Amino acid sequence: MFVSHNKRIVFALIAAAFAGGLGQPVALSQTSGSSSLSKPKQLKPFEPARNRSAKNTQSGVTYRGLAAGKPPAGIQINRLSAVNADAAGVLSESEGGFGANLWKGSQLSFIKLLLAEHPERVRSHVMRRLMRRVLLSASTPPKGAEGSVFTTVRLKALMAMGEYSAGLALLRAIPRKSRESALRAAEVELRLVTGNVVEACGTVGVEVTRRQEAFWQKAFIYCHILAGEKSKAELGLTLLQETETADSTFVTLAEGMINGKPKLPEVITDISLLHLAMLRTANLTLPLPTARKYPAALMTIVKNPAAAKRLDALEIAAEEGLLTGVNLHERYLTALAGLEPAADANAGDKELDSLDRAWLFAEATRAKIP
Repeated sequence: MFVSHNKRIVFALIAAAFAGGLGQPVALSQTSGSSSLSKPKQLKPFEPARNRSAKNTQSGVTYRGLAAGKPPAGIQINRLSAVNADAAGVLSESEGGFGANLWKGSQLSFIKLLLAEHPERVRSHVMRRLMRRVLLSASTPPKGAEGSVFTTVRLKALMAMGEYSAGLALLRAIPRKSRESALRAAEVELRLVTGNVVEACGTVGVEVTRRQEAFWQKAFIYCHILAGEKSKAELGLTLLQETETADSTFVTLAEGMINGKPKLPEVITDISLLHLAMLRTANLTLPLPTARKYPAALMTIVKNPAAAKRLDALEIAAEEGLLTGVNLHERYLTALAGLEPAADANAGDKELDSLDRAWLFAEATRAKIP
């Protein structure tokens, strides 16, 4: 039976997680034969302990409290160590996660290699949900993980899957003091693309004064645009172009929004979540071949009633496992409302397009054909 490359990668990723963390309990449960338990031996108390016990039963023995301010002997008082950000997760074992030993025996370098093969592109909705549970489980990180490296890897995978709310939930599970610069940047992008601009721009206003990366400057310019402070945004854009290698996609989008004439870049080589947030604000949609690479861009077309390729985007979203069940059914019929079937829709030799397929689906629904 043929299995797609991406599905094999997902199987390998899940197997890598389960091999160490869940392998041992399975092996123990499969031992053959019944084991007989002998009656436990009764141990007699040690002689000095028995003597002490006898003395304590004598009358007149009273309890003597410790001197004030003096800690009990044998007890050490140390400061709590920092929380391990890489062990954080949204799902505990009782909440559907896979337990603290999920990654036991795994190497971070191997997990990164598997995730580099883009397993998020698997079209099986079931496999995507299983992978989501693996990435959100609270567990001890694999060997080789330091700081928040493993959390960053998991977060990138969730973002590539379009699981933006889940990514934010994972970040909220990490104490703010333990969030490194890369995690703060990802948090801002996720908030911007999900429409939480107040929280995002609040973080940007603080971080831009102490971070030198170009991302913070670009996010600061975008926040000025959102606030209607176009003169500040224009000044920031001018300074950015003088000091940094130009991000042509960002510059084109920002210039268009500042001038009140948003437009798509002529050449699009890479799209970040910041770019996608700007596209949504400017009410621009990417060409469908480009949008299908980015879940947020594809869903922007799906949700836009005026998008010319809305039905095509819906079909792609269904193929990619982004929409299923009742949600897909409702969006599909909503997108079809107000559209007329093509005049040659019934031609026998005509190749069906997305509109024709949508009308066939609608007719089948009315006739209650499964």
